[in-house]
Amino acid sequence: GIEPVSSVAGEHTIDQTTRAGQGQRYVKDAVFFELLGVRSTTAIDHSPYEGAEIIHDLNTPVPSNLENIADFILDGSTLDNLFNPATALQSMARMLRPDGRFVSVNMASPHLNPYTLLTPFWFADYLALNKFDDYRIYVTLHGRRGELNVFTLNPADENSPVFPVTGLTGIVVFAEKGPDTTWHKIPSQRFYADQDTLREYGSAANLISQNDRPE
Repeated sequence: GIEPVSSVAGEHTIDQTTRAGQGQRYVKDAVFFELLGVRSTTAIDHSPYEGAEIIHDLNTPVPSNLENIADFILDGSTLDNLFNPATALQSMARMLRPDGRFVSVNMASPHLNPYTLLTPFWFADYLALNKFDDYRIYVTLHGRRGELNVFTLNPADENSPVFPVTGLTGIVVFAEKGPDTTWHKIPSQRFYADQDTLREYGSAANLISQNDRPE
């Protein structure tokens, strides 16, 4: 339903900087967002090798001058390639402005050389305990012939059910920060959490279940 900005065109839109873009005809990330009407984009990376504007190792907390700088953050396989993904997730929560949104796409199986593997409830419990206004979490199962199955997380499940798969699996997270959202609270795995913590998880799950946004 979004009409692309037709004035964005030409060879300057082609990515000739990143490793994946070499010899390809990929559109630049900033150009892609510009087509959707975004006025300003900024990339963050641990080194300047691909032209990022902000150089910071997300294994360590971001400095205070990077707090509340973004209305939208896209994590495209960042957390699964870090030694300290929890630190990076906390930093992303700090970098978002209230009402800002976060989209995370990472590996959930040991395919394509991830450094760490993330689980649905690792995300869900952090987002619940820190009072994000909304979050939706999905597991993607990719077939050998390109087929795709998508499963949605039930955040009210207290038992973190086992999800055994042998194929390539991903995890996709949508989250929205609210005026009362925090970043510093550390969740407990539901199997070992106390009753007060489980009640907080359940309260967040109830808010999401009452939300009229579609999956």
